[in-house]
Amino acid sequence: MDIISEIREGLRKPGKSKIGLAAALGRQPSVVTAILGEGKNGKPRQVKADEVEKIRAYFRDGEQTGTVIRPEGPEPSEVSPAPNAPRFSQFGDFDVEVKGITVGGNDDEFYFNGKVSEHVRRPPGLLHKKGVFAVEVSNDSMVPRYEVGEIVYVQEKVPASGDHVVIELYHPDDETQAGKSFVKKFERRTGRRIYCTQYNPPKEIEFDTGEVKAVYRVFPNRELFG
Repeated sequence: MDIISEIREGLRKPGKSKIGLAAALGRQPSVVTAILGEGKNGKPRQVKADEVEKIRAYFRDGEQTGTVIRPEGPEPSEVSPAPNAPRFSQFGDFDVEVKGITVGGNDDEFYFNGKVSEHVRRPPGLLHKKGVFAVEVSNDSMVPRYEVGEIVYVQEKVPASGDHVVIELYHPDDETQAGKSFVKKFERRTGRRIYCTQYNPPKEIEFDTGEVKAVYRVFPNRELFG
């Protein structure tokens, strides 16, 4: 049985879900959707070697060797929906592109390669936003705000102090090629410098404005869900 079939079979088990599997992988639920080929392009995403054991461990966890019988049946759930929580029908299509990453490195840097690695669903707060795309955080320099593998939605926009941003630099040798990019917290901008900070370890980062190709503002959760 291949790993995709194992996932589909595992999801039929009581208490197992795509959301739970995504949490076990340390990823967003959209990654599980992509693995199963249920995204916009309909093509399954390749399962990475380090993800296989995590997937199998998730479906093994809590398995019983026998049948548990409760005379009075399952206890009623005390969980109630959050007030004003967006319904699934309020979300848009899987039309937000996740930009591909070619090279990872220090300080949460990566290279845009112009390719789309997958598509993720458009949150309700971004239904009418233009120029939105997503990137995957590739390093732990912004922990605890952003974990490794977390998907963030961005848009090219002038940020305000305190916004989180993705800063894309020009390639040092060829401006037509992909340059490095960094996920940071924006602090301020002068004529020649952009000043940012990171959390892990805490420090200030400076960027020369002449080397900056674009600044993308990261949408905070409150804006994603309206």
